[in-house]
Amino acid sequence: AGDESAQLTITDNDVDVTFAVTVASETVAGDTPNGLAVIAEELSADNTGTFTIAKGGGALTGANTASVVITVSGSGEDGDFTLADGTPADYSAIVAAVAAAANAALGAGSAVIAGDTVTVTWGAGDPASFNVDLTAVDDDLLDSPENIVLTLGTPLVSEGSATLVAGDESAQLTITDNDVDVT
Repeated sequence: AGDESAQLTITDNDVDVTFAVTVASETVAGDTPNGLAVIAEELSADNTGTFTIAKGGGALTGANTASVVITVSGSGEDGDFTLADGTPADYSAIVAAVAAAANAALGAGSAVIAGDTVTVTWGAGDPASFNVDLTAVDDDLLDSPENIVLTLGTPLVSEGSATLVAGDESAQLTITDNDVDVT
């Protein structure tokens, strides 16, 4: 009596996630929202650009993970940028800086480098985003303008769907310079 029926509730950890990359300079005066920031190597008040890589959408739960591949490209050359700790950065060091920022924010092992790409994986409870700061080196080389571009690809989630935010699939940091050739 009273046990004629039972109810079973089935839960699901499928989630829709999105990924985006944006960039901003210190003054944002010459920036285009989300996609382009311009810094000047000779201006200490505007010589740093900040890339933000973000995971949006639903929250990851349980063992569900989400990942995105970040490709570093552009015309920036060795020594054009320094890392947040002041270390001069060549191209491979910029890739390493992206991985280090991801590992610092999301936990060791969250980022894996392969050439010019970094695969970043989020788990349940991880912060939604992380920043990568790059500071231009004020040198005497005639090298303006140059840029670093971060491009997202291969969005994945273990359970659910993953997409890139339209218009925020890539972001470019451009470095300008006032050096001139005098004869």
